[in-house]
Amino acid sequence: MVALAEEDVLFGLVVKPCYFLSNVSAEKSVRDASVAAKTALSTYDVERTYRQDIYQLVKSYHLQHKPSEHTDEENRYLEKVSCPLGD
Repeated sequence: MVALAEEDVLFGLVVKPCYFLSNVSAEKSVRDASVAAKTALSTYDVERTYRQDIYQLVKSYHLQHKPSEHTDEENRYLEKVSCPLGD
């Protein structure tokens, strides 16, 4: 669970500069490159978010552990990552 949460944070750190540069850079080549990077990262984000194998693992973990075993932050994260695919 910690690894998934850390990857979410790192992903955000990579994506934000791409969005920023695509909107503010004076150089067209930088804007174009950042738009291409945003597109690739968006595709990756969809693929990683909707991986059935990861979803099943998180769901199984979530069902086997009581909320009292985790911090509020961990419980919020488990709820967040358990929702995308539904049943």
